[in-house]
Order: sequence, then structure tokens, then C-alpha cells
Amino acid sequence: MTITVTYTSPDNVVQDFTAATTNYNIISNGTGNDTLTGSQYADTISGGNGKDLLNGGEGDDRLYGGDGNDTLEGGLGNDTLNGDMGNDFLTDTLGGNNILNGGEGSDTLSAGAGNDRLYGGTGNDSLSGGDGTDTLSGNEDNDTLNGGLGDDSLSGDSGSDSLLGGDGNDTLSGGSEPDTLNGGLGDDSLTGGSGSDSLFGGGGNDTLHGGSESDTLNGGLGNDLLYGEYNDDLYIHTVGSGVDLIYEIDGIDKLQFTGVAYADIEFASITGSKDIYISSRADFADNIVDDGVRIVNFYLTTSSDYKIEYLAGSDGLFNPMNVQITHSL
Repeated sequence: MTITVTYTSPDNVVQDFTAATTNYNIISNGTGNDTLTGSQYADTISGGNGKDLLNGGEGDDRLYGGDGNDTLEGGLGNDTLNGDMGNDFLTDTLGGNNILNGGEGSDTLSAGAGNDRLYGGTGNDSLSGGDGTDTLSGNEDNDTLNGGLGDDSLSGDSGSDSLLGGDGNDTLSGGSEPDTLNGGLGDDSLTGGSGSDSLFGGGGNDTLHGGSESDTLNGGLGNDLLYGEYNDDLYIHTVGSGVDLIYEIDGIDKLQFTGVAYADIEFASITGSKDIYISSRADFADNIVDDGVRIVNFYLTTSSDYKIEYLAGSDGLFNPMNVQITHSL
């Protein structure tokens, strides 16, 4: 049995149903700043107008903030939190597989140890997945997404978004505007999409796809796959970070090495392939080639396709790529 309780008073309502023995449908139609706490069962709580504090308590609850800048706390159970209008705070960190919808306004969404789904809605939102395998979608406007622990899926959608995968093997997709993607730890997959994006793989063996505009790709630590794809891209490789493979298509592209002077960068051909390998003189000297950049299909055509046109060392001054093969692998 579900009992419906409706409040219409303009005053601030404070009501706690923690000790109740059944589930409740709690509705506030007033304009006050209400504090409503659900039972140990599956409750539905609607805040209405005002700056409300809603707590689902135990059970699988549904919370609706309504108008105003509200705070929603799911409590235990598998909960659904809807911020609705206003700049809301949605928190469900006590476990369960939860759904958090920011709605309109610039909202802050924080989940916990379950496999949660977070949707920012309109406004400049902040989403934190916490532990577990989470799905985060910024939706419209300029959002900040942090996957936290676990193998998460992050999508910025429209707007200029900032995505951090955190620990785990994460999938990050920027969307339609210039975005910043950081995979964090783990073997991550990053896709910039439309817009001039900045992609950083972090730790692990990552795969980066720049997309259709002029992007910046930095694999970070690990042996990474870098696909700049179309337009004029910038690749960054730090000495000591592993071996990166670059798959370029067209455009006027640049490669910068950090941690080594331009004069100490050398080239090698690769037997049986159209690729070239670029690394520091020190990497070639120890006869163990484990730190550099391999440009795939560099010699496949005589056109500018698949090539990198400019090269720089740690000083950041770019020079036309003048390939002088001094090693063979």
C-alpha cells in the first residue's frame, strides 16, 4: 500500500517518514524550503517550489526537486533523482545502481559505488561517477565529467566539455564542440568528435581519435595508438613514455618531442613496411627500441597523405620534417 501525503502550506515543511511501515508518495505544492525524508520503502518525493532538501532514505526511491535550487540525497537502494528546474545538488553515494538527472540549470551530480547513470541536462553541469561502471552524459552546454573508479563511459555531447576517465578502462567521447579529454589510468579509448579537441591518454595503452578538426593528441604513458584523422593535428610525445603509433590521414600536421632536443632526434626505416620510426639518439644507442613514435604508412604515397610535415624538440620550435634515415629496424 502507498500513502499519498500532500503539503500546500507556504511555510517551510519538515517531515521525516523514517519510522513509517509502508511506502509514501510525498508531494509539496508549497513555496517554502522543505525538508522531506522518506521511509525504508520505495518512496516518491516531490519538492515543488522553494529550495528543498529531499532524502529518499532506504528503498528504491524517486525524487523530484521541482523549481528552486534543491538538494536531493538518494540514500540506500536503487534510486532515481531528478533535479528539474534550478541549480541542484544530486547525491547518491550510499550504494545501489542509481539514475541522476540534473534537468535545467547548472547542476552537481555525485554517485557512489554502484553502476550509475548520470545525465547533466541543460546548463553547465558537474558529474562525478564514483566507483562502479558508470555512464555519464553532459548533454547540453559546458560540462565537467569525472568517471572515478571503474570502467566508465563519458560523453560530453554538445558544448565545450572537460572529461576525465579516472581509474579503469574508460571510453570518452567529446561531442560537437572543442573538448578536453583525459583518460586517466587504464587502457582508455578517447574520441574528440567535432571541434578542435585536446586528448591526453594518461597511463595505460590508450587509443585516441581526434576527429574532423585540428586536434592535439598526447598518448601519455604506455604504448598508444593515435589517430589524428582529418585537418591539421598536433602530436606530442614525451621521452620515456613508451612507443606510440600515429595514423594520420591528411592536413598539415606537427609532431613535438618533449624531453629531448631537436638535434638529438633521429630516424629509422622499418624493414618490410612503409612506416618510419622516430626517437631520441639515446633510445637508438642502447639497441632496445622501446621509446619513440612510429608513423604508419609514411612512405605509402608521395603526396602529403599519412605524413607529418613539421617536427620539434623540447624547445617547441617546429622545423619542416627533414627525414634523414640513420638506422634500420
